[in-house]
Amino acid sequence: MAVKRRKFIRTVSYLVAVSVILAASGYFSQRAKAEYEEILGKVRLTNLTSVCDYARDAASGLRVLAVSSGESVADSMAHVRASAMGAMGCLNSFDQESVENMSKFFAGIYGFAEDFSGSEAERKAAVQLSGYAEGIYYHLNDVASAVIGGAYSLTEHGSPYSGNEKPYFENYLDYSNGNEEEIFALVSPATAKPRESIFLADKAKISQADARAMASRVVGISSALWRICEKQQNGIEVFALRYGDIEIDICKAGGAVCRLINPLPCAEVFYSFEEAEKKAADFFKKQGYYDMVAVSGEQNEFAARFSFAPKTNGILNLTAAAQVSVCLASGGITDFNASEYIKNHRKDLNFSFGNPDLSAFLAPELVLKETLHCFAQVDGRERFVCVAICSFEADEAWIYIDASSFEVLKAEIK
Repeated sequence: MAVKRRKFIRTVSYLVAVSVILAASGYFSQRAKAEYEEILGKVRLTNLTSVCDYARDAASGLRVLAVSSGESVADSMAHVRASAMGAMGCLNSFDQESVENMSKFFAGIYGFAEDFSGSEAERKAAVQLSGYAEGIYYHLNDVASAVIGGAYSLTEHGSPYSGNEKPYFENYLDYSNGNEEEIFALVSPATAKPRESIFLADKAKISQADARAMASRVVGISSALWRICEKQQNGIEVFALRYGDIEIDICKAGGAVCRLINPLPCAEVFYSFEEAEKKAADFFKKQGYYDMVAVSGEQNEFAARFSFAPKTNGILNLTAAAQVSVCLASGGITDFNASEYIKNHRKDLNFSFGNPDLSAFLAPELVLKETLHCFAQVDGRERFVCVAICSFEADEAWIYIDASSFEVLKAEIK
């Protein structure tokens, strides 16, 4: 993925592009609407049966987790997490208000499995959660049978393209034979607990002397010059080091650079935008941030600023993006922030999807260049999306489309 070079954001082009994109998402041709309804029905039926399978797998995984010991505990925890994540991804294709409780349940058992310690109380809770997941499986299996038999439609309720006047089945997509307060009480401690950083897991704590040495290696000044204190930076325990206008935060666990501000004098440009991008990529690797992909970049007179995100098994995790600025005179790093990466980096992205044709969802003024599968924040929550990267005049537009329902969610000019 090439990062486009640009010196200024053109406000007029941005407003025109967004209006064109949003207009395109709202006005399909009659034929496109009918095709959309047909595709939506097929996608939702596939996802409904998949949620059935994931619920069954989660039920069996929780039963095994309840009796696991030794090395098998980790395997059972991973099995439950994978099943829960798969179910949550499939539920994104349905009306979120109708499946809110079910999504909350699967998010809860994901957290429950992630934090499972093997206590007697947790083993009893795993048995109860297993029974509830099994109840969901039977309920959704009945719903899927009714859909296949024509009793319910999976297309948009009230649409002339739905093909029948049956009730929109999602109004009935809910729990079956369960006490929600009791169930949520089992998983609420896990869902309320902040997710611990995978990036920092199992890394030994460093000393203040180690932090001084690390900061000096990065910036190139004597370790004796630093003023140092301990604090939390965006929820991460760090050593905060300061010298004049230079600031650098070093993670107490493992010694990774979390944040850097290093304003350097820039009198003349020596480095190109492309050379600056390479220096930024090299800096990530030196600090232990691997599999990073440049997703955006912009240049002013004396510096270039980039956003990088990790790519795992073909899926880009935009919620774990990190930012870095490079001085075009010295080639040095002047600003760096990887706190979102440290908090949100994950290794369990292992979905396998094809490359859908998104051209039908785009305005004719947009030229599709590339399609990505991503985890991204949309309207304040994490969503699994397809991103259509398009050219619009001299700019680059990113169109975020729900990976299950193909609903156009938002548009950005990069």
